[in-house]
Amino acid sequence: MTVRGRILLGLGTVVVIQIAMAAGLLIGRGQGGAGPVATFDPERGLALFVIWSRDRLDDEGFTTVLPAFQDRVTQALHDYSAAEGVVVVRANAVLSGAAAATADITDEIMNRVLVDGAF
Repeated sequence: MTVRGRILLGLGTVVVIQIAMAAGLLIGRGQGGAGPVATFDPERGLALFVIWSRDRLDDEGFTTVLPAFQDRVTQALHDYSAAEGVVVVRANAVLSGAAAATADITDEIMNRVLVDGAF
């Protein structure tokens, strides 16, 4: 395949993806828009982890466990979102119109992660 053919194929793929995304947005808006929104504050979550690990881990242990902790938080957020049917966004994300209806789930997620301690 020539370079021109590859470029046209790539542009065609991009157009198809954009059409599919636009259709999904239009269908989603027709069904009542976005679902309920919950917020998670990653800075506060990390601060809670640092406080929790202060007496449990030395510096090397902290740096070793940190990636697993981040993976566990991500998994807990996905699990919460799926179980509760909510969209989880960063706490300082710009929300239009739904700011008063959001729930902060940082403490709940951190309780799940730190009590479990499976990292």
